[in-house]
Amino acid sequence: MLFFITTSYDATVDLLISHLEDDQGFRLNYDLWHDYGLEFTARGWRVSDPVGRSISSETITGCFWWKAFNDLMPDVDQYVVDEIKYHLKELYGWCSLRGLVAGNPPDFHNRLGKLNIIQMASRYFPVPETASGWRLGKLALISPVAKSLSSTPTGNGRVMYAQAVDADRLDPRFPWTLQERVDAEFDVTVFLCGEELFAFRRSRLHLQGLDWRVEVFDTNVPWDLFPLSEADHAALLGLSRELGVRFGRYDFLLGEAGLSFLEFNANGQWGFLDPRGEIGLARKVLGLIRSTANS
Repeated sequence: MLFFITTSYDATVDLLISHLEDDQGFRLNYDLWHDYGLEFTARGWRVSDPVGRSISSETITGCFWWKAFNDLMPDVDQYVVDEIKYHLKELYGWCSLRGLVAGNPPDFHNRLGKLNIIQMASRYFPVPETASGWRLGKLALISPVAKSLSSTPTGNGRVMYAQAVDADRLDPRFPWTLQERVDAEFDVTVFLCGEELFAFRRSRLHLQGLDWRVEVFDTNVPWDLFPLSEADHAALLGLSRELGVRFGRYDFLLGEAGLSFLEFNANGQWGFLDPRGEIGLARKVLGLIRSTANS
């Protein structure tokens, strides 16, 4: 049985579950933890759900962690929240030790970061000039774009997407991540699943701002399959091997000079790229989970 550690409202896991028979998948929703039962001992573990189904260390065949801790649960005491998180990390760790996990761990970027990935990617693709930190001094960026490393919402719940800024007006005491703006006709995103690459592009012609994520659900501007060149295909597989990943999503800008690398998202959403299942990305991900466990 495949084990999904996630939240009750995650559409990506909805999509994956829809391709499984009832006895093939079990979903543990972090935000509804109180509706489940969990027993973890030195001999093994067992999780039961509200309708009487269960999964255990004896019946699990694969594990996939997906956005489980995105829910902040402000009405639950922080001690309880941290205890629940620790238990779910223990479950994931148990699966990881036995080679049952597919995808990337939730703390992937905490360990490797994004700036280090940009440095690694620069050996394979052009990357925008980047400066990050605080008290940066005089910058050589002509048209700087500010981005967030953590993607954490501000205190009032706002999210910082990529946006043009005036470097001379930035508070030097504040932590900034700045990149030189790249003129591009298309956004390109490449989904990595095992050894397969699925590349898509989306026109920036009518984009209201700089960041397509603000308008990701605008179906009037579709993501179309995009053929990678042999060189770019080989470069992406090489970078993936260096990163030690077999899953994730790469973001690029496409201009006259070709692809410019922006970032790698270890657990980036991918369902919106194939909303009607015409390409079969959900089946590919399920195949990855099963093949990881079988190997």
